[in-house]
Amino acid sequence: MMRNALAALLLLAACTTTTAPLPARAPWRSDPIARAEIPPVYVTEWEKAENRSTCALVVPRRATAQTPVRPYHPAPKRFT
Repeated sequence: MMRNALAALLLLAACTTTTAPLPARAPWRSDPIARAEIPPVYVTEWEKAENRSTCALVVPRRATAQTPVRPYHPAPKRFT
C-alpha cells in the first residue's frame, strides 16, 4: 500500500513539473557563418584533419575573426 502511494506521488510530481518550452529551431540549425567571419586558425586546423571530408567545420558563433584563438596541441606523452 505504501509502495503504491509513493509511486503515485512520484508520478504526480513528475507530471506536474513545468519545464521551459523548447526553442522553435535547434541552435545548430541556424544559418551558416560566413567564411570571412571564421577565425583563420579554425580553418587551418580543419584543413589538416584527415576526416574533413566527412566532418564539418564547427565554430562557436561567438568566435569571430578578431577572437584570439590558438590551436590545441596535446602535451607529449611522457614515458617513465
